[in-house]
Amino acid sequence: DSDSLPPVSPRLHYAISDDSSTYKSVPLFMEENIRDPSVKDFYRKLKEHLYSRLSGKIEGEEISLSQRGLIDLRHDRIYFHKVLQVNYTTYDMRRSQDSINPRTHSDIIVRSSDPDTPYWYARVLGIFHADVKYGKQPYRQMDFLWVRWFVNDACQDKFDLRKRKLPRVHFIDALDDCAFGFVDPNNVIRAAHLIPAFHFGRTKSYMGQSVLGRRESDGNEDWVKFYVGV
Repeated sequence: DSDSLPPVSPRLHYAISDDSSTYKSVPLFMEENIRDPSVKDFYRKLKEHLYSRLSGKIEGEEISLSQRGLIDLRHDRIYFHKVLQVNYTTYDMRRSQDSINPRTHSDIIVRSSDPDTPYWYARVLGIFHADVKYGKQPYRQMDFLWVRWFVNDACQDKFDLRKRKLPRVHFIDALDDCAFGFVDPNNVIRAAHLIPAFHFGRTKSYMGQSVLGRRESDGNEDWVKFYVGV
């Protein structure tokens, strides 16, 4: 497998392969999946994400068309990868590693910028790199994850371990501009263990038919809610 990873040093926070054999131009990728709701504004969101990382601007702040124009992807290409490996420190201060892939083991936990919510959760839809230029700077390789975001369940009281109830999350409605986005792999803490809340059932209300926005095993439905394994 050309995308296989050699053993990863525990000193690195993450690793993806250096293979560049599988790629596609972003405009073609969007044209081929024009009816898929997960792909809406893919290139705009990607350029805003990369601009925030390269300029130091806080992600989520408004970015103008001229600022997005400072970001150039060589040949408009994104390169696809199958696996992301993340090293992390366990509760007993040991080093461990998670292997994340969009097909099966795809949920991640990242630090939140919201003081009332320590962590955010997302499902990885794609693992990519691109050769990116910012303004007059030279091209550099940048790695990024395409994700579908979860949000905390507003129907549940604030999480408290003393209540012996696991926190709950659910997907953001696909019509919301924040439903899909990009994550710097450096910001991934580790894989997340999200457990479907089976008694709430499944739904199509979060998103219509989508090949790219769901795992193949999920069909055209989502679990209404998930418990977060802590």
